Amino acid sequence: MSSSLHQATPPNLVILQISRLQQAAWRARNPKGLPIIGNVHQLLGKSIVPLLEKWTREYGPVVHIKLFGLPVIIVGSSAAGKELLETRHQKYSGRPNLLLASEAMQGGMMMPFIHANERFRRVRKLVTTEMRPAAVTQYFNPVQSVEIHRLVHSIIESPKDWKSYIARAIASIIMTTVYDRPLRTGQEADQVVKNVVRLNDELVEAIEAGKNYVDFLPFLRYIPGVPYKKPAAEYQKLAESTYKQLMDEAKANLEAGRPANSIAARLLQKPEEQESDYREQYWALGSFYLAGSDTQSVSSQILMYVRSRSE
Repeated sequence: MSSSLHQATPPNLVILQISRLQQAAWRARNPKGLPIIGNVHQLLGKSIVPLLEKWTREYGPVVHIKLFGLPVIIVGSSAAGKELLETRHQKYSGRPNLLLASEAMQGGMMMPFIHANERFRRVRKLVTTEMRPAAVTQYFNPVQSVEIHRLVHSIIESPKDWKSYIARAIASIIMTTVYDRPLRTGQEADQVVKNVVRLNDELVEAIEAGKNYVDFLPFLRYIPGVPYKKPAAEYQKLAESTYKQLMDEAKANLEAGRPANSIAARLLQKPEEQESDYREQYWALGSFYLAGSDTQSVSSQILMYVRSRSE
């Protein structure tokens, strides 16, 4: 059975796009769809995560829907996800063809959105190597300690702005560990850092259900002038220039003999050990911010709110 995987926002909510279903094995409960289009009309114009969570509450941890005849399995519990994605990972280790987020906006370069091809394997090796426990302990923990002290000081000085302080602290941790570019307190972020934040926000907005209609109607990619193409091309141009600029600056700092402990610096110091090329490397580093900023910021904000209401 060939299949592919698309991660949604919550850690326990994933979507499996199945190209051929075994009838006896996949008789999951499902929301009723319409002829030809299936359940597409229920997704258009809605925020996808709350809708999928609603379906898993109503129909169980494994839900079956169709998008223009394409079978899709929604996995809404950690137990079901572990069974499918760990125990049976060889069957379900792929990804759907995300035409908007992967091809149109990122040229097939961003690891979280591409198929399990040779590029994916090269970049995954890079990421897993740099995120191994020893590397995290050696390089991430000192940066985290500094940023947490700054965060606490800022919140004490101005409690009403605590949300923005948390977001800044998370962004600074990522930018420092990846590029040696801490965000200074009281200083406006450089334009390149603003671009990284913008790329993250625009990507999250673009993949909301109802906006990525080309994924449901793939023939649209062959039609000139379809509305999604121009902003997608502009996004890809900005992403390419931003991620390359950050890597080029890290290279310049290293060549100038400045202190450099970031992931970018380590990659540049030992190019002979890298299977991925220079372009794959700077796109891979871009995925660190996209993967970590929103998740960590929102989680920290929730924790802060809960602690403040503990009484």
